[in-house]
Amino acid sequence: MQKLEMIEAWQQSGLSQRAFCEKNNITHSTFYYWYRVYKSSEEKTDSFVPLTITRQADELMTLTGSNGIRLQLPISSGAADFVKQLLLC
Repeated sequence: MQKLEMIEAWQQSGLSQRAFCEKNNITHSTFYYWYRVYKSSEEKTDSFVPLTITRQADELMTLTGSNGIRLQLPISSGAADFVKQLLLC
């Protein structure tokens, strides 16, 4: 079983970590390490970057991230769908 599958199986089992490890012949310290790595990566991917959206006279929208990166797109339904997909990733 892969590490991620093991963590998901534990979450669905209703068992404590120790009981799950005993049942699956895994040392608790190894499982706990995998879990910490999983939680750490999960927190990074779920972070939200604030954006400021402005409209300019030449019909471009500018998205400015909190890190200063700017993205300019023409104002259109296609651009709006693109921004929506970016925000959902």
